[in-house]
Parts: sequence; C-alpha cells; structure tokens
Amino acid sequence: MMKINWKKIWKGIVSFFVSIVYGDFLIRFKVDRLFPYIIYMFVLGCLSISISYVIEQRMSKAVSAQEWSRLMIETYSKKCFHLATECGISNVQDRLQEENSQVMPPQVPAGRLE
Repeated sequence: MMKINWKKIWKGIVSFFVSIVYGDFLIRFKVDRLFPYIIYMFVLGCLSISISYVIEQRMSKAVSAQEWSRLMIETYSKKCFHLATECGISNVQDRLQEENSQVMPPQVPAGRLE
C-alpha cells in the first residue's frame, strides 16, 4: 500500500496560493507561450460585455420611446374625439340656445351668384 505524503501535498497547495498572490501563477504552469492568446481572450470578453451593455441601454431607450409614442397616440386620439364631439352642429346649436344667442343656422340654402 502506498503512503500519502501529506507534507508534500500541503507544500504544493501553499506554493500554489503564493504563486497566485505574487502573480507568477501562469509561469509556474509553463503557459507563458500562451500569454498572447490569454490576453486576446480577455480583450474579447471585455468587448463582448461592453457591447452587450450598450445594446441593453439602447433597447431600454427604444422601449421607453415606444411607450411614450403609444401615450402620445392615445392622447391625440382622445383630443380628436373630444374635438369632434364638441364641435358638432347639434352641440353648437345647443350651446347657442343655452346662451340665448340670436345667431341661428340658415333656414334655406345659400343662393348662387351668377
């Protein structure tokens, strides 16, 4: 049966954490030749995150603009309805009668000038 050397394992774990603290973690694992690729992946990750953030910001602006547009269309339609109901001939005649005005609509159509 093989005996486990706990002292060697503990020394390796401590060495691993010390190398992380001092920043030579990648060099201990002989990946220094892959360093340009690691930098490239880091740049691509940062670029992806920043583009996603910009897209999210623009989408939220578009949604708020769409809600504002819907609100303006709703307000416009309410105003048009109010204007159409208030400016009808029957409403004008009713208001004139309420105010005891002498203005009356013509009883006969206008004649033509020849």
